[in-house]
Amino acid sequence: MADKEFLERIKECVEDQKPAEVEEMDLEDIEIGKLTPAIKKELEKYKNLKILGITNCGLTTLENFPNLNALQELNLSTNNLNGAALAPLAGLKNLKVLSIVENQIKNVEELKSIASLGLAQIDLYDNEITNVDGYQKKVFGVIPSLEVTTSLAAGVIAISSLMESTRKAIL
Repeated sequence: MADKEFLERIKECVEDQKPAEVEEMDLEDIEIGKLTPAIKKELEKYKNLKILGITNCGLTTLENFPNLNALQELNLSTNNLNGAALAPLAGLKNLKVLSIVENQIKNVEELKSIASLGLAQIDLYDNEITNVDGYQKKVFGVIPSLEVTTSLAAGVIAISSLMESTRKAIL
């Protein structure tokens, strides 16, 4: 039932646009737990999708995550994803911004599967990892392409200077 509701929400988001015209989609508040092959197939129709939000959907896995080569920003906030669940994102070579606020990321080692993505920004707010002192520096170490880690709700932004070897935290 949730699968059907989710597919209907996709159609609502795009309204009368042709799949090639859709660049942004926000899918939220439908408890699906996982992406089914039918959801994957439907989302893959939107080849020019640059911004995608799948928030508060109870996701525990990203198995069947669609191959969206144009995707630049992904919001997976308020789900139940751990670090192992992020592995299917490794193929998103144009992804620059990832928000995984309010998930189950416990330590930096869980981020290694997405280290090669070339991310410029990641938001980890309200994950267990943010309780570790100096976690931002460790995240920069695991994901060297990062320029910014954010925890905007906590008022913390850490910025990596590409010209300097040190990381600065701005409160």
